[in-house]
Amino acid sequence: MEVMGAFTQSLGLGPSYKKGELENGMQVMAINCYPPCPQPELTLGLPPHSDYSCVTIVLQSCSGLQIQNNSEWRVVPEIKCALQVHVGDHLEVLSNGLYKSVHHRTIVNGE
Repeated sequence: MEVMGAFTQSLGLGPSYKKGELENGMQVMAINCYPPCPQPELTLGLPPHSDYSCVTIVLQSCSGLQIQNNSEWRVVPEIKCALQVHVGDHLEVLSNGLYKSVHHRTIVNGE
């Protein structure tokens, strides 16, 4: 609620924009866990995509996440115990393009 409030506040919509809908259950949570891959050279990982959500919150436990900056892929450094907040497609639409959805991919590793 606080993250969405910060986004809507920055857009001039106020911190409580859509708060009622979110508190009443208009939200979805998906949890993904990617286990170690014993033979990473035999798989592709996740292809480039953006998330359809408003925000994605990532707790990264090893390297493998990459974001696209212009046409170049950059590795997202792992910062222990830090949460990364990624803008999704719905927030890009809500902000009329002010915030851009994060185009990213993951590569597989043995960790």
